[in-house]
Order: sequence, then C-alpha cells, then structure tokens
Amino acid sequence: MIRVLAIFVLCAACKMPITHLPIGTRVPMDELYQQRADVAAFVQRELDAKHDARAFYALELDKTRLYSEEALAARDKSSPARLATTDLREVYKIAAVRVAVAEPGIDAEKQRGLVLAKAGATAKQHRAVSDTAFWAHMRRFEKRTAPLNETTIGIPYDYAARHGYGVSTAEETGRLFASEEALLSFFVHGDTVSVFVVVRGALHVKRLDTRASTLREQVERFVRHVRTAPKPGSEQAWVAQAKTLYSLVLGPVEGLIGDKVTGLFISPHGFLANLPFGLLVDARGKIVLETRRVTFVPSASIYRQLLARPILNRPPRMLAVGNAIYPEGVERLDFAEKEATTVSEMFPDGILLRDKGATEARVKELAPTYNILHFATHGVLLGSIVPGGSSLLVTADDAHDGFLSAGEIAGLDLSRSYIAVLSACETAVSEENGRSIDLGNITNAFLTAGAPSVLGSMWQVDDAATTTLMLDFYQQFLEVGAGEALRRAQLAVRKDARFTHPYY
Repeated sequence: MIRVLAIFVLCAACKMPITHLPIGTRVPMDELYQQRADVAAFVQRELDAKHDARAFYALELDKTRLYSEEALAARDKSSPARLATTDLREVYKIAAVRVAVAEPGIDAEKQRGLVLAKAGATAKQHRAVSDTAFWAHMRRFEKRTAPLNETTIGIPYDYAARHGYGVSTAEETGRLFASEEALLSFFVHGDTVSVFVVVRGALHVKRLDTRASTLREQVERFVRHVRTAPKPGSEQAWVAQAKTLYSLVLGPVEGLIGDKVTGLFISPHGFLANLPFGLLVDARGKIVLETRRVTFVPSASIYRQLLARPILNRPPRMLAVGNAIYPEGVERLDFAEKEATTVSEMFPDGILLRDKGATEARVKELAPTYNILHFATHGVLLGSIVPGGSSLLVTADDAHDGFLSAGEIAGLDLSRSYIAVLSACETAVSEENGRSIDLGNITNAFLTAGAPSVLGSMWQVDDAATTTLMLDFYQQFLEVGAGEALRRAQLAVRKDARFTHPYY
C-alpha cells in the first residue's frame, strides 16, 4: 500500500522572523548539566510536578543532543568516529552478515569477537567524547545568547551559522507551526508513554493509557508484518493491527489536534521511531496519509534550525547514483539503474554515476556541488556495531572501501542541497547502541551535513514499487514541495493493484 520510502522528510523553506516576543520557559543549562546522566528521568519528574513547559524544554535538549553530538563530531577531525569508519569491509563481512570469513588457521568466531570488541570500545570512546563536546558547546552557547534571548524568539541565522543553535522552548515551538499544523513529540520513560502536543500555539501533554511494554510489542508485531511481502490472500491482514495502533497512539490526542490539522510533525522517541505513522488507520477506515501530510523531525529545535536556512533560489541540479559495484554476495538491484537513469534525465542539469563510475571518491567530490541527491543503491545498518558505520554502498576505489558511511556523509558540506533521496534499503531505520536513537543514522547524517530534507526507507524496499513512486514524486516535487509530493506519490502507488500491501 503506502510506500514506507522516505517517511523522514524535513521541510526547510523560509527564514525565521526575528520579533520582540518573550523567549519562553527555559531550564538553566547548569541545572540540566547536573542531570546529564539521565535527562529522561528529569523530564518525567517535571511532568509529574505539572511543569509541562520545563519538561518539554528538557526533552527537546535530550532529543537534540544526539544530532548535535554527531554534528560536533563531524567537525572534529580527531573524533574516534572517523577512526572507526576507515574501512568497513571486514566489519560488514564478519559482524553484519555473520559469515565466517576468517583467514586459514584462524578461528572465525574468535575473529568476529575481536572485531566486535574493538568496535564496542570505539563506540564507548566516541560517545564520551561527543557528549563532553555537546555539553561544553551548550553551556557556552547559553552565555553567548543570553542578551539575545531577552528580546527575540530565535537566534539570527548569521549568528547561528557561527555559533550554532539552542534548544526551543514550548513558546517558541508554538510559533513555528501554522494553524493547520501540529507537532506530536513522544516521550517514552519506564513503562509510560507521553505525548507533547503543540497545536495552534499551545502546549498540551497527554499520557497514553497503554503501557510502553505493551505498545512496544504491538509496534514490533506491526512492523514485522508490514515489512514482509504478503502471502496470497493475506494482503489486508495488516489493517486490523493498524487500526489498533491508531487507537492506542493517535486516538488519545485526536481531540487536541482537531479536524482542521492537515500536517502532522512527528518527533518520535525510543521504539516509536520505527513506527510508520502514515500507515495507521483511523476509525473511519482511512489511513493517516489520506487526510494528513506526515513529517518526521528529530526535534522541534532541529526543525527550527532548518527553517532558518536562507532560501536558495537556484536551478535544480541532480546527482544520481545507480547500481554500484557491490561487495561479494550483495545482489544487484534490477530496477535501480533504470530508476537512477530515468530520474537523472528528468532534470536538464543532471548527472548519473553507475557501476565503475559510482566510486566513493567521485560521489564525495560531486555531492557538495549538486542540490538534488538521489541514491538508488543498497543501504546497510552497521551503526550499532561501529559509530557512524551505517552506509550506502557505492563502488570501492583505491582510497575508499565503497561504504559511504554516516560518519563520512556527516562530514560533507551539503548546505547547497534541497533534498537527499535515499532510494535504498533501510536508510531511515533507527538503531540502538546503548541508548535510544530516534532518527535513522544515515538520514541523520545527511541532516548533519546540511541537507534540509531527506527521504529514506524504513525497511527493505521493492525495486519496482520504488521506481514507480520515485518517478511520481519528482514530477511534483518542485511544484508542491517534498512532503506533499511524497504523500501524493504514496497515494498514487496505493492505487496500483500490484502494490496494495504496505511492504511495497
């Protein structure tokens, strides 16, 4: 049915206004720093005390923390994340696909264990360094912007470009969204799930009646079902689960959202990061995408940062990457080359890289100079093993392993781009590496690099369905924007009898 491709879309279009309005409810950074070991517990205590705006601010900081840490690490040439992603071929063979490929005379399991142990140590070091850098940055930022915060609702773009962004208050966030838009910011703590709803300028908090453990089981069951190709006669079996999840997750906040909201901005948390909200079915039997545009954001603060980007009024230039030369054992994508060729020809100033020409060196060289990036290739999830290791597969060359990793992507300058489309497998899936990660690693890397909008996939995707959706998407993208173009393309695919199940 509705393509899961590219649920993670961030729309940046206009410069934020600077007006003389109060900054809103903040929590001093020194106070939050004292709670840094468990910010989530602090959020819950504030909620229990009915300090909703303070709880929202602390949650915004915690959600923004991962993105900011990765951005800071990407700028740090000595970051252990960079050391960990120099060559991922051994990790991929031994750890990811679990193939015994040890050299003669070496025990395969022992070799695999050594790789994982080394990666785990690097991950721990990376998190410690990144976390220290984040808190130092935030405390400096608070001091620098204190005079500005007394008179403005945001940080001027030219200032933020030099010093970075802060955390949005509930009051600031309320001014980010139009009257027909709403933000749903989820918070999972212990066995409870709460939803911060920002709509029509006001903040509301709703605690869901369902236990987090029960909801997690429901989500995992639903995701397993829709990410698997259906057997004949079972095409509609997913609908009952989608209705149940809607009643548990979105139903409780329907009254707050109202009928006039046509755009939902979802900031997920924990296991909810992998829930395709657009596929949920309401009491009328309609999927969410039929009535509303769904946009995923890491946090309201990151969305505010993207809105503050200057408008780039440049002709579209596409860089498309099709079937590369993949590692042994990785199948070619039959439709990928056709898809990449076709979409690159839709733009007068487009270039296609494929096979031997799709080298990692060439992709890194050209990506910063194009404003529409399209990858029709495989994606592999290695981030839970090696920090920044989740990758798009391109062609290896003398100096590169062919794994265009999240760590490497984050270090590129993609500030001139309009959008990055990742027509690859599982590029927007969130991973857990000792903590919650609420935006897919590869998707997050493109945002860190400066791309204002990213389309990614939440499970392994069907080649033919993806090609159909991508062509429809690009035909409308420049006219109506990424979010609405995606929604329309998804609904169009739904009408194709071949692709009636969410798997497609």
